[in-house]
Amino acid sequence: MELLAIAEKAEIAVQRCLLDGGTCEATAYQLYGYTCAAASIALGNYHNCAPNGTIAAEHVSVNDYMGMVHLCLAAVLHGEAMPDPQMALRKKIEKNARLY
Repeated sequence: MELLAIAEKAEIAVQRCLLDGGTCEATAYQLYGYTCAAASIALGNYHNCAPNGTIAAEHVSVNDYMGMVHLCLAAVLHGEAMPDPQMALRKKIEKNARLY
């Protein structure tokens, strides 16, 4: 079950957004054919830049943070079992390995 469906079932308010500003750790997994998902919390004063151009502390909403906690718990408690990543990697390597 995907995160949006889990959030809907658990009545957790979420927003969906394509984060296309760069790369992250999931990039390497995606290059090798793994399906990836991410969850993030909106950040105020990104890279310490305030809207007026001054330097200011980054911040997040406590409600957004608690929503993320609830979403993670719901995913663990009510999500579908995920395949063993080590077994999936082993099968992929064995499929592509040349045995002599």
